[in-house]
Amino acid sequence: MNLLNKQALNHILVNNLEYLYIKHGNGPVIFFLHGFPDSAYTWSIIIDELSKNYTCIVPFLRGYYPTEIPKDGDYSMTTIATDINKIASALDINTYSVVGHDWGATVAYTMANMFPKRIAKICTIGMPHPKFLKPTFSLLYKARHIIYLMNEEKSAKRVSKNHFQYLTKLYKRWSPNWKDYNKTRDQIMTDFSKEGRIKAALGYYWQLKNKADNLEKSKIYNQLPQVPLLTLVGKKDGTVVLKQFKQMERELKSDFKLFIHPTAGHFLHQENPLFVINALKMFFAKNKGY
Repeated sequence: MNLLNKQALNHILVNNLEYLYIKHGNGPVIFFLHGFPDSAYTWSIIIDELSKNYTCIVPFLRGYYPTEIPKDGDYSMTTIATDINKIASALDINTYSVVGHDWGATVAYTMANMFPKRIAKICTIGMPHPKFLKPTFSLLYKARHIIYLMNEEKSAKRVSKNHFQYLTKLYKRWSPNWKDYNKTRDQIMTDFSKEGRIKAALGYYWQLKNKADNLEKSKIYNQLPQVPLLTLVGKKDGTVVLKQFKQMERELKSDFKLFIHPTAGHFLHQENPLFVINALKMFFAKNKGY
């Protein structure tokens, strides 16, 4: 199946926003949520395999082409979590699992806390739970892109400069051993070149400045999930600190499993999709977690 075929896209209206998504396969439902700089197409290889036994639903997150750009500029995690849950409701799906990478992982954590009775399991890739994101010197250095991208006045121009050369720097820094990133990068560059799209993608970072809103929602973000959780991370991930994943492992004792790939970076699901496929197959085949 070629997921790049535009005829494979479905349309749905939720939260006054038109979402486009890929749906393929039959069986228990799994939502796949992408991060930055990425799109629904990032899951292509994994969906080809998982759709043999599961219904895979892969949305382009709000603001990412071709999903509509929200007029109110709301890119909070709770709003996006509500979007995905409403997609499930509109499709008459009562129970489902979520796999998320990067921002999609943060949405997955949020969904597990907001809708625990509907979510069977979650898998997060390349992102620890928000409770464990403590501001150490190492993390501040690795995640320095966040401060850079939070600058609402300058970040869009900075990222777009020289045909999005900054994205190439991110791929190299975040996944130093991933040499075949050109196809993914070129697709993202094409999408971000469309009107309003780079600002929409950066809106996920801009919303971090809304301290009052984030403080109000901190209980949701910091609550530990009560559903089975699998977390995958690459040892060479240039955005995270592995100690924070190890802390998760110590505190989330039941229904939690951490797998660390020895050579992959931040884009683990693209660098080594077979590793992710095998982990997901084992995770979803069991009645609970691992």
